Amino acid sequence: MLPEEIAHCLFAFAREIEPQDVDIASLPRTAEDMEVWRREFGLDDNTASPLWEIMGLLKMALDETGWDPDVSDFPPAERDRWTFGEALTLRGTPRDIVRGFIQPLRIEPMLRRVPDSIALYLISIDDGENFLKRENHNMGWHSRFEPANSYLSVQ
Repeated sequence: MLPEEIAHCLFAFAREIEPQDVDIASLPRTAEDMEVWRREFGLDDNTASPLWEIMGLLKMALDETGWDPDVSDFPPAERDRWTFGEALTLRGTPRDIVRGFIQPLRIEPMLRRVPDSIALYLISIDDGENFLKRENHNMGWHSRFEPANSYLSVQ
């Protein structure tokens, strides 16, 4: 198979996975805590394992074509920081603040630490950039603000 055909199989598999949206009371604070949540929702067994297999096929196909992008612009500490897909959104308890609410969110990817060479290939083909993110802040918690008149205030 050609690398582009394998990449499209990867995208098709990822599209079939329904992201889970979960309200939680206790937020995972460490990487070990997050691993518990990944196991709880079967992300590694049901999602990541088949995707890593497809990624392995893609890497072999890229190696056969001689794909070797220059990643020297990425400092060694910043390499392989790509994530693929979204599998799970953890929503913490909304907290009152002035004129609204703030809610902690964490979006857990299907795959973490996708190699730069594969990520750069996926970006180069149609639809590939829609599955990739590059972030470097470890736990990945974000806060979402909701105005007082939003749906959260009437729940």
